[in-house]
Amino acid sequence: MKKFFTRIKDNDSYFRAGVGVIIINSKHECVLFERSDIPGSFQSSQGGLDRDEDPQAGALRELYEETGILESSIALLGEYPEWLSYTIPMDRTLHKGVHYLQRRGYRGQTQKWFYLQVNDDITIDLTQAQDKEFSSYKWIPITDVVDEIIDFKRPLYKLLMEYLEKELL
Repeated sequence: MKKFFTRIKDNDSYFRAGVGVIIINSKHECVLFERSDIPGSFQSSQGGLDRDEDPQAGALRELYEETGILESSIALLGEYPEWLSYTIPMDRTLHKGVHYLQRRGYRGQTQKWFYLQVNDDITIDLTQAQDKEFSSYKWIPITDVVDEIIDFKRPLYKLLMEYLEKELL
């Protein structure tokens, strides 16, 4: 499917519309995935919306494509009340997805984030993923998530973790 590159204008820059998911287990740990193209770089599953795609449906699609996790293995806890944006530092060499956005004139992404609880018996098998974006994963305490994320996305993840702890747990 063709990705939907919404032109959200902010100070003469454009942001791509996307989605992200925060996955937690019953121990209140989050799963982070290691990028295949940048060993040691961890993040949550996230990606662009397809044209006319509902954000929640897009989040579940991205989750399956990137991780192989089926909708039957998760339950929706909630969603962050606002769309969140981040800008991409233009002075860095980052992963191929960032370069793809930069070449198309995007300064960053504006995303709708969802919180999902996985079944306790889940087995994450990244070989089942359609995309080979991630090579491994790890479960970490919610309080440690922000420290594991690349620096320019940390303010966004800080908001996500604060909301999770205050509103959903």
